[in-house]
Amino acid sequence: MRGFCLFEITKAQNNAEYRKKLENKNKYMWLVIVIGLITAVIAFCTEFFSDRKLDDFMLGVYSGVGVGLVAAGAVMLIRNRRLLQDETKLKEARLKVTDERNVEIASKSIRIATITLVAAIYAVFLIGGFFYPVVSKFMVLLLLVFFLTYYIAHSILEKRM
Repeated sequence: MRGFCLFEITKAQNNAEYRKKLENKNKYMWLVIVIGLITAVIAFCTEFFSDRKLDDFMLGVYSGVGVGLVAAGAVMLIRNRRLLQDETKLKEARLKVTDERNVEIASKSIRIATITLVAAIYAVFLIGGFFYPVVSKFMVLLLLVFFLTYYIAHSILEKRM
């Protein structure tokens, strides 16, 4: 848990509130595991039961991502369950994720990562258009989805907060 607060930012004031947040987060971890299983099963079925075969690289990517999601979800479930069983570890974790310094670090980190990701998508859009126009169109679509999602989320949160 050292310093990685991307999905850990919370305003829980006490252990009971943080416990509820972790229990809710566990539901999402089960969803991550299911998505990973679906991804791995699709790769497996495509390889053995489909007329359309994936090349070895893509088969490895789909299988690896699927297994990685299952493993990450399982590790997070185990971690959260251990925290939920030990009051002192729960308090320690809550204090760490509600610490103003860690929240600010996470906020700046996500801002830098977002700018970098948008710049990378734009670069792929520009360069990809010369070689694979479909990739270029997909990158424009990703940028549109990103900015539209940001605008909608900002508008909703501005009214709520």
